[in-house]
Amino acid sequence: MLLYRIKTMKRPSLALSVDLEKLPDLTKARVRDQEKIKVFTAICLYPGISRKKIIAKLNMRPTSVSHLVQELIDASLVHEKDRISHNSSGRPEITLYPVKNRFLAISCHIVAHTLKVALLNPFEEVLSTGERSLSPETSPTVFLKTLSELVEEAKQSVPAGSTLLGAAIHLPGFMDTTKEVWIFAARWPKIRNLSFEKIRSAVGMPCSIHRMLDAALDYLLLSEADAMGNDILLVHWGYGIGAAFAYRGQVLTSNIGGVCEIGHWKVEEEGMPCMCGSNGCLETVSSLWSLLPRLRDSFADIPEVEEEFARFLSQHTELAESPPVRKALRSMGRVLGALFTTLFPRIIYLYGPFGTIPQIQQALTDLTLQYIPDFARSYLDLRFLPPQFYGDRFGGSRDLFQKAYREILLKSPKRKD
Repeated sequence: MLLYRIKTMKRPSLALSVDLEKLPDLTKARVRDQEKIKVFTAICLYPGISRKKIIAKLNMRPTSVSHLVQELIDASLVHEKDRISHNSSGRPEITLYPVKNRFLAISCHIVAHTLKVALLNPFEEVLSTGERSLSPETSPTVFLKTLSELVEEAKQSVPAGSTLLGAAIHLPGFMDTTKEVWIFAARWPKIRNLSFEKIRSAVGMPCSIHRMLDAALDYLLLSEADAMGNDILLVHWGYGIGAAFAYRGQVLTSNIGGVCEIGHWKVEEEGMPCMCGSNGCLETVSSLWSLLPRLRDSFADIPEVEEEFARFLSQHTELAESPPVRKALRSMGRVLGALFTTLFPRIIYLYGPFGTIPQIQQALTDLTLQYIPDFARSYLDLRFLPPQFYGDRFGGSRDLFQKAYREILLKSPKRKD
């Protein structure tokens, strides 16, 4: 029997979220600039490294490393800190650290009915956060006003010496990126066909707008070695349900957003009404928003915020055996089996609160296999991402950071006469 796999993302705690060695046009850059990026990358990966250790690690000339480090210091990308004294006649070594807050970005994402904003640096450290809950009856005007207020609050937390690059807005639901319209999100039925122009105006600074799941998949493709360049299906199972698909490392889109809006696939002919206006959608059976009323009959204090629900579920694992969750599992397994048989992805990654419980992980894998033909079952690679997977809030900001680093690292300093 094929067992589930829990995939834990591993990387140094201070690793830069942007892969500088994959910057556009890097291969056309001067050798000196390419070497400067290697030096900066080494400092980001090994904070506290000295010039001497960089020379040994990169096998570069001491004078070259000395000049490149100075350029990075002059650009406020690197700062010197402690001196390492050795019991020898040699000079003390000065340690080097990246200036983590040199560039900052504001990230906006949505959890349940809560609009969340975070000020973050390219090392995925959060400097400040803000959030507001919005009712299901929220209008476009109220949404935009709330977004504007949260962004303004985040701007006030930018420390001196930092450059605020802009904002990355991550939205759920359907969007037409060609016409630049946020078409619909089931959790706020009154918000329909909201133009990107109005969103940018509310933000009041340069911003990029992303479908949350596509941004999360982009993040995964850059973070996970097994995902890079492969056919990858990312599934979110939480307050809502959705998916995104990458073919050979490229996230696919459609004229109304993503290509795998599985949350609104019909799984019951005479099912419950869905927030999208239809009946019997997968979300009416398996999403957290639809399960909450039924589960609260036994547990009145179940939270709707995904992170809080994941903790609650870990403390009450008996919920996994409840009839509503068993029914939700069967529908999820049927849909995942259909998706796998349609797309045959190399790996399926699933994230969200339900995928953090071992009993649910095993049950979902077994049920998915039941809906896959015998000849294809051995190809199923279903992995569960940890609760700390934040691709749907960090993914979009990478473009802002990449552009800023490209401009400063590939820009030759003026020579002094």
